[in-house]
Amino acid sequence: MGVIAAVAEFERDLLIERTQSGLKRAKDQGRTLGRPAVLSNEQQQEVRTRRAGGASLEGVWSDQGRYPAGGKASPKSKAGRVDRLLTRA
Repeated sequence: MGVIAAVAEFERDLLIERTQSGLKRAKDQGRTLGRPAVLSNEQQQEVRTRRAGGASLEGVWSDQGRYPAGGKASPKSKAGRVDRLLTRA
């Protein structure tokens, strides 16, 4: 059993190495990794402007018409998503 465990660990290390290599190559080629942005650059700028003017996160989020799947998330979680969008840029 020890030999099988050693081979499995070796395979896992190879997988991690290949994954990291592929991610690095994609970044070097200028590809954007991760989930696409929910808001366009113009919408993000509008959100920043409104937040600087004192608008609430909940109001900004709902005015953008961006609701989670099913629309069942609480206003607090919606606000957190807008807040995270603002901190990314």
